[in-house]
Amino acid sequence: MVQIVGERFRHCPTAPHDITKLARKKNNRISTLLKAMLTLALLAAPACAKREVKLSPQTPTQEQAFEMLVRGTHLLRDKKPFQAKKTLIQAAQLWPQSAPIHYNLGFCFHECGEYDSAIHEFQTALQIDPRMSDCVINIANCYQMQGRAKEAVDWFESYLKKHPRETESEEIRGMIRSLKQYEHDQVLSDPNTPDYYQSITESGKPKRWPLSRLPLKVFISNGNDEHGQPVPGFREEFNYLLLNSLDDWVKASQNRLSYRVVTDANQADIWCTWTNDPAFLREAGNKVEQGAAHVSSVTLPDGSRLIQNVHVVILIIARESQKPLTSDEMRMTCLHELGHALGMAGHSTNNRDVMFFSEAPSVWPALTKRDKATLLHVYQDYPPRAPGL
Repeated sequence: MVQIVGERFRHCPTAPHDITKLARKKNNRISTLLKAMLTLALLAAPACAKREVKLSPQTPTQEQAFEMLVRGTHLLRDKKPFQAKKTLIQAAQLWPQSAPIHYNLGFCFHECGEYDSAIHEFQTALQIDPRMSDCVINIANCYQMQGRAKEAVDWFESYLKKHPRETESEEIRGMIRSLKQYEHDQVLSDPNTPDYYQSITESGKPKRWPLSRLPLKVFISNGNDEHGQPVPGFREEFNYLLLNSLDDWVKASQNRLSYRVVTDANQADIWCTWTNDPAFLREAGNKVEQGAAHVSSVTLPDGSRLIQNVHVVILIIARESQKPLTSDEMRMTCLHELGHALGMAGHSTNNRDVMFFSEAPSVWPALTKRDKATLLHVYQDYPPRAPGL
């Protein structure tokens, strides 16, 4: 995602770069304050080349726009993007040739879910200052959050043509590979249909748990990693958020699925552990998620696949900023990874579904009608069970 004046979206897995330096001849106190504010990574993304951009107001009108940029940045830090947007729109009207103002306004539009407007602002900033290569990545990630994989790939590739050896280039190549797969899925799944069954199956054959294995036996390590070691920063509420997320999926199946918690990991069908080390995601080739579901399955002669066991690993800190996850962020992660564990082998191309292929502010910590309909489609021929069985 985008950092104010200089960073990008968290969907590409590298650390944010140092922020643009804003120099001002008058009022060094405000300049220092603004720089401190702008280095705050509200959203994380791949790093780009470090450079300095001087923003020096020369007229009273530009001075006024600069003050608005300060206020807008404060509002963004306080997670008030709608108020910040109004302020920065006025700043852009006063100083239309300020690339940083357009850049920050793009961030506001992004946070408000107005992705087309965000793209326009990033393009404007890039036209004013072609050196702002961050804008290219931000535009790509806006398209990614809209589920427009082809456009995202085009912009990512345009960045690589000009910056083939930047430190984040290999990460972006990995993103392109993933997006091309999602682009293929898009052809199969219209993001506006009642469900996205075609995106999570192969040749119309689902991956699911055998009826004979129900209720599924679920083990949740109480704050431990896969080696049984305590994970620093773990909060007990994470256990409840995970169980509540599993309950939501069971309800979505209209009780065709069921589970019971076990205390022995060796008996479990689904084994859930925690970690505070983002490295495991990179090692697993996971470029966009906050956890991983390692699913073991067997393929039957008819092409259908039966799940044998699943190991779910949840990262308890943000992949890029490494800050603790909020309760809502943890709930979204649990819903997504448990969706994979229950048979959602692919992703949605609608950026409001929990199983959307990237993190996006448009995704809420709750299952959509399409999420529910898709899981029900997978298990539609299973008999419903009485709640609690």
